[in-house]
This record gives sequence, structure tokens and C-alpha cells, in this order.
Amino acid sequence: MTATDKNGIAVFEALGTYLVSPELSFSLGRQVLSYDNQRIFGEVDWAQQGQSHDAALLTWLPGENQQLDLGFALNSDNENLFDTPYRVNNYKNIQFAWYHLDFDKSKISFLLLNTGYEFPVSESRQELQYLQTGGSYYKFSKNNLFGDFYGYAQLGKKANRDVQAWNLGGIINYKISETWSIGAGGEYLSGIDMGTTSEDLRSFTPLFGTNHAFNGLMDYFYVGNHQNSVGLTDLYGKFTYTSGKFNISAIPHVFSTAATIHDTSFNKMDSYLGTEIDLTGNYRVNEMFSIAMGYSQMFGTKSLEILKGGNSNQTQNWAWLAVNFNSDLFSTSR
Repeated sequence: MTATDKNGIAVFEALGTYLVSPELSFSLGRQVLSYDNQRIFGEVDWAQQGQSHDAALLTWLPGENQQLDLGFALNSDNENLFDTPYRVNNYKNIQFAWYHLDFDKSKISFLLLNTGYEFPVSESRQELQYLQTGGSYYKFSKNNLFGDFYGYAQLGKKANRDVQAWNLGGIINYKISETWSIGAGGEYLSGIDMGTTSEDLRSFTPLFGTNHAFNGLMDYFYVGNHQNSVGLTDLYGKFTYTSGKFNISAIPHVFSTAATIHDTSFNKMDSYLGTEIDLTGNYRVNEMFSIAMGYSQMFGTKSLEILKGGNSNQTQNWAWLAVNFNSDLFSTSR
């Protein structure tokens, strides 16, 4: 199911898992692939249709603090008996390996992903081109400090262009008291200069990540947009207050382009795109019922107009309210 489907019914998850042994299992079917901070693989449960994959997954637990996942997926738009072009805006196949280690107060993961896309090289022929994504994720907690760091590189070919791109990010938080914590972080996603004649593609693509959780809640970047563009530098802070069943946070973002941006007259523009402030709050009434709300405002610049259109002098904001029920429909045991 996609966001463009109308009046349709789709199955989000439908899979079977075979337990070979307590350490080894095999899953086959439509399933969620979600790892680490969900920058590359995520569930995307903010969207109505979510994100799942028709995949085969082998999970091995070689030790109490280790896990290795090997996955494979193959897509087709019909039950064809012969080779036909795959014209759906999605991958044709993927293969990946994810290895995870838990330590006393930290954890680290390594991901290798190979993604195959079909590209029309002529009117009658499609070519399968592969994009490789690899990197690591690290999370830690020590005394009053906690945070995470991640880095990924992309190589290969996409849309008949050679790819060399990278993504770096992280945040460090400090717990001031039982109720207050502060943090500072940033993320860099490489991009390509606007108007360049280079055939190489330097823009990093987060692929199957939960992009709504990154780079501001107003979704100006990487949520269905900003692909193959000038990239992004996102510097942000985080202020959180927690008391019992209630918590509130404020996250200001300062956005800039990672590559050069020009106006319609090819005059170089300032890389600073604007500042966004996200305010969110959550109240947990009980184990099954909670209320969440938020308000965001973007203070955009003329450079943001070049990328997104609109008028930066006009107010740009949004507010939301969510009522969440988390209950078991049924359960059984033996």
C-alpha cells in the first residue's frame, strides 16, 4: 500500500517464523525491518500505510549480547513467466546484513545493504543498477551522559549515475536532574551543487528510514522530498522535562545546505535555510491510553524559497494532537 492508493485495503504484516533452535530463526513474508535509530531501516508508523517489506530474514543469536540478521527481498509487479521491466518506484531487490553487539553501558551495530533498482537505459531495455550503503551505529549511557552516533557511506550506481555520498550524525545529552535534561546534536547529509554539470551523484539517500523523526517535525527534508538535492546540515538542541506521566520537549533546528545553492540568475545564495522550533508534549493517562500534542514553526530564508518555493515572509507553522490507544485485542497462552 502506498500513500497514493485510494479506498484500498492492504496487509501491513503477514509473516511466518520458524524457530530452528533457540539461537536460530527464519522469517518469511511481509514484515517490518527496523534497526538502531531507524535512519536507514524504519517502520515509519507515522504514515498511514507504514512501511514493511516482502522479505526473507535469518536471525542468529551467537551469544547473549550478539545478533546477526541476514535479509533478502525481491519485488515484481505481476506473476510473470518471463522477464519484464519493473516500473514501480521501488527497489527490485535488496540484500543486507546487520550485526549487533551489546556491552555493559553501550551498544554498537554494523549494517551492509545492497539495493537494486531498475533504470530504463533505452525504450525497450531496463538495466538493474545497485547502490551499496554501509555504516555503523553506536549508543551509550554513562552516569548522567547518554547519546548516540552514526555514520554511513553510499557507493554504486543510481539512475545511471555514479554515487559517492555520506551521512554523519549524533547527539550527546546530559541529565541535569531527575526532571530536566539537555542535549546538543547535528547531522550532515552530503549533497550535490545546484546547477553542477558533474555526472556523479553526491546526495545521500536515507532509503527506508523513519525520516519524520529527523530534521524537524515539519518534514521539509527527506520526507517524500529533497532527494538528489543539495544535502543538509542540521544543528539542533534538545531540552526535555519529565515528571511522572508527563513530559515536554523543545528542539530548535538550524538548517543549512551541504552543497552550493544558486538563485534563478545563478547568483550564489547563503547556505543558511532557516530555523525550526519543535515543541512536543505527552501525557500517559494509563498503560493503554495517552495523549500527545505538538507545535512547530519554521523561520525560513530566501534560500529556502529557492529549494521549496513559497514566501519566507509568511508564517509557516503547524500544530497536531494525537490520542493513542494501545490495547491487546486478544491473547492466548498454553
